[in-house]
Amino acid sequence: MIAMGIVYLISPQAMKKTFIFLSEGKRFYLVALVRILLGLVLLIAASQCRIPLLVTVIGILPLVGGVLIPALGLARCKEMVRWWQEKPDNVLRLLSLAPAGIGVLLFYAA
Repeated sequence: MIAMGIVYLISPQAMKKTFIFLSEGKRFYLVALVRILLGLVLLIAASQCRIPLLVTVIGILPLVGGVLIPALGLARCKEMVRWWQEKPDNVLRLLSLAPAGIGVLLFYAA
């Protein structure tokens, strides 16, 4: 997550390309599955971490997001991706700080 945040900070175009790739066809369902699995892994690992409450909260976020993707449907998800793609590069750079920051917190909590 730290590396992803750094790459997107340096190159917001990489984030836009990732958005395009993930929004093709039914790849959103794969994204949903990965998010659910990531959330479950974090929830399971939370009890073994230095800051279990923080890891639990961070685990709930992708889990909820993974459940929401199929609930919202492909059309709505693609619309949200298009909305983000239209944002200026500086907004995407600011957004890239989130995964980098979460990665640093998880690294510290482990």
